Amino acid sequence: MSQEEKAGNGTPFPPAGSVRVLLIAAIDHERRNPYRDVLEQARYDVVVVSHDEARASVRSACPALIILQLADRGVPDLSLVRELRTHADTRGMPLITLTRFDDAYTREQIVRAGGSAILIDPVKAPLLLRQLRRLLARTPGAAAVSPGTEKLTVMPAP
Repeated sequence: MSQEEKAGNGTPFPPAGSVRVLLIAAIDHERRNPYRDVLEQARYDVVVVSHDEARASVRSACPALIILQLADRGVPDLSLVRELRTHADTRGMPLITLTRFDDAYTREQIVRAGGSAILIDPVKAPLLLRQLRRLLARTPGAAAVSPGTEKLTVMPAP
C-alpha cells in the first residue's frame, strides 16, 4: 500500500500493519473529531471514516483496533461488527463500540455481534485510552509499542 492511498476523507492511510493505527468509524464529523484529536495527541495514527467507508477502509488501512460509533437509534446497527467477525483477517481485531444507550439490551446486542468493549458516548479521554491500551496489549505484536506521551483531555458534551 502506498502513502498516496487515501481514506474517504482524503487523509493518507498510515503504514499497513502498524499497531499504532486506529480506525474510527462514526456518523458525523462533530462526533468523531474529538476522539481523533485525543488519539492523535496520544501519538496514534488515526484513520477517520464514515460508516459507509468503514468496510473498505478496514482492509486498506489494516488498523490494530477499530472504534465504531453507533447511531443514535434505539437498536444499533451492528452489521459491520458481525461482518468483521466472519473474516479470518479481522476476526480477532479489537473493536470498541461507542453507544449513547446504557441498557442491558443494547449491551447484549453488542456483545453478541462481537464487540470487544462497550463505552458510553461521549466517553472521557482517560477511559477511552485505558480501554484502548488494554485491548492492544492483548493483540499480538503490541509488546513492541512504546506508550508515548499522552496529553489527556476531556471529551466535550455533544
